[in-house]
Amino acid sequence: MLKTYVFGLLAPDNPELVATHLAERARVWNRLVELHDTSHRTFLQTLGAQHPGVAIAQEHYEAARLALAEHRRTPGRTDRAAPDVETTLKRAVQQRYVAVVDALKPLKSEVRDITHASNARFLKEANQLTGNSFLWWPNRNALMHEVIRARQQALRRGGKLRRRNDSETGVLVIPFPNPVPATHLADKSANLAIEGEGRKRTLRFTVATLGKKRDDKILASFPMVMHRPLPPDAMVKLARLVTKRVGVSLRYEVHIVVETSGQPVLKQGNLSAAINMGWRITETGLRVAAVRFSDGTEEVLELPAEWMLSFDYMEDLESSVRRAAVADMPQIMPELELAPASLRHHVERIKANPGTALGLRSLGERWSREAALSPQLQTWYQANRRKFDEAAHLRKNLLARRAAIYRIFVAAIAPRVSTIAIEQLDLSMLANRQKNDNTWIVEQRRGHRQRAAISTLCAFFAESERAGRFEVRRIAAPYLSQECHFCGTRNVLGSPLMITCTGCGSQWDQDFNNAANLLRASQNR
Repeated sequence: MLKTYVFGLLAPDNPELVATHLAERARVWNRLVELHDTSHRTFLQTLGAQHPGVAIAQEHYEAARLALAEHRRTPGRTDRAAPDVETTLKRAVQQRYVAVVDALKPLKSEVRDITHASNARFLKEANQLTGNSFLWWPNRNALMHEVIRARQQALRRGGKLRRRNDSETGVLVIPFPNPVPATHLADKSANLAIEGEGRKRTLRFTVATLGKKRDDKILASFPMVMHRPLPPDAMVKLARLVTKRVGVSLRYEVHIVVETSGQPVLKQGNLSAAINMGWRITETGLRVAAVRFSDGTEEVLELPAEWMLSFDYMEDLESSVRRAAVADMPQIMPELELAPASLRHHVERIKANPGTALGLRSLGERWSREAALSPQLQTWYQANRRKFDEAAHLRKNLLARRAAIYRIFVAAIAPRVSTIAIEQLDLSMLANRQKNDNTWIVEQRRGHRQRAAISTLCAFFAESERAGRFEVRRIAAPYLSQECHFCGTRNVLGSPLMITCTGCGSQWDQDFNNAANLLRASQNR
């Protein structure tokens, strides 16, 4: 199993050494870009001389591409709006590139021979160019692989390679053709060394070499923050020194790629736990789960109040957009007949479900790429696009945060327990009952069910169970919430969270009482 460990570095003791080799790498890359452009022009000239139809299609494509580039350099020279001009030019570039591909299809075998000859000349000249540089051979090889991959993508998509203007950023590599144990980085590896103890250590990274001897290595030393150790059984396969620009400063990182024997052995705790899942509004947020452990401790999982407020704001935005779509639909509907022919299926979908804000937002986006919007749709689109996009972005972030809260909750429980008892509930039946039976649950609580997303929490428990972190016991037992876990008296429950038992007089939280009864049922199995 391959895994990459990333460690932060401070500036090296000799920044000029690293900067010099990164600058040489950028210079060689730019020379290879120039070589690619020359090789590609020669290829097109040879192909055009033998097949004039292909040459004409290539000229049209280049003219469209240059027009798009000129517009991006100096926008606003035409009377039309800049986005409309760019959309038209992009479409022309795509169409003319398709025409080039169609012209080449009947000449597949002939083009293949010319392409092979052109690639062979490029590789020969590129190897000579990189060989004349002072880059260490691993960096030369990595650069060649990178430019070949970028060249293939550019030729496939009809684009061009880009030059590199920042000569202080890039990647230097140290490959290990024969992987070495991670323990050898302390004193036995000549190219890469990690010295010191604790978190603050020193990384020595080979940037260049003057010969084949151990003392011929030219290493850069970096103060290193080693926040986690490498596995003792790991075999190091590759190390990368990555230099990035953050603002006006440079940031250094080392990426160490290791191979381990297999999955780590997971340690299970010796406690049992039971979880009562549901949704209940409290003073601090939305309670989703209550946990009781076999040692008597209890925990609660809640979505915080500020998350709930953000969700309310997001739903208000969505509601306002939907109301606007319903109100403006009578004026927009007649104008939908003016939509481009390629968008007819979108128009038919909106007609079948009038008032859908998502459909209008999608139609406005696609329509604006092809032609000017109709007046009423333009008014609605400009007035509500920001609200719609803000609501969609906020919903995405809120759901991601909820998933992170649930994942962290399950991960925190896992090391403590060996078994977890969960009440066996049919969530689909529960959802249908809440959706159709307005006398059983009010609209507000139906919204709380959707926010709690019990199925998401259950999915994380199932994922951890499959990974072997603990065993999940799904128990179906009656009257878990009503029976007092102290004396067993069956009580009549209401809306208050705290209940006083009619049998023994003890007070307990409904959710933790359910979890305690569930834990006892699990232990008696």
